Amino acid sequence: MKPLRALASLLLGLCLPLLSHAQTALLLKNVNLVGLAGQADQIGKEILIQGNQVVALRAKSAGQARVIDCSNKWLLPGLIDMR
Repeated sequence: MKPLRALASLLLGLCLPLLSHAQTALLLKNVNLVGLAGQADQIGKEILIQGNQVVALRAKSAGQARVIDCSNKWLLPGLIDMR
């Protein structure tokens, strides 16, 4: 579960400026996650962010979420502090 925490930290840092208030939701569709610590890459994931936290890696219902298509884009979790 450490990669999920790293992913959450990265997404929070990147997406907080996009969220105008706590009720806003953001859905990243078709995002490719780079596997860290020997894990395989994950292709075509959906990530739902609500308020300032990652709610789901596979969104069942996004409701009124702002949708961003991340086709052919890669998310690199854990690259905030590389030291």
